[in-house]
Amino acid sequence: MIEIGLALAAASKAFNLIQQGVEAGQDAADLIGKIGSFYDAKEKVQEAKEEVDRQKAKGIYASGSVENYALKVVEAEMKIKKYEEQVKKIFVDKGKTPQYKRMMRIREEERYRRNQQQIKENRLKREKLKRQQDFKNLMFAILAAIFCVGGLGWIIAFISSL
Repeated sequence: MIEIGLALAAASKAFNLIQQGVEAGQDAADLIGKIGSFYDAKEKVQEAKEEVDRQKAKGIYASGSVENYALKVVEAEMKIKKYEEQVKKIFVDKGKTPQYKRMMRIREEERYRRNQQQIKENRLKREKLKRQQDFKNLMFAILAAIFCVGGLGWIIAFISSL
């Protein structure tokens, strides 16, 4: 699990590299790799937040105060939003607004596709676990039946010997 602070640091570093490229006069197309690194780091911030939420749902809490965690989340969200606005401005300033809008549309489509894939995978996992549990229940029932029949046979044999 990646920590929110580390993910934010990666996003900050990627954004600083983007800014350096812009200041050096690089075109938006030349910055694609750096912009991609920024969005990867942005995704890691979100994943870190979601992982903490999943851990809380399981009753596992991170060390540190609740306030500290809340501050980290708010800080990460604010900085990422600021960075993202500046990335958009880079595209707009370079006359690449259509490319930026297309990227955002593709991003939403891909996020939806990945979400649907995750839902499908989770459904398959639940079905597999249910089949496994049903199999275990069946084996237990068969074993219990064998013991009952065996116990009944033992009782009949015992009574017959009297």
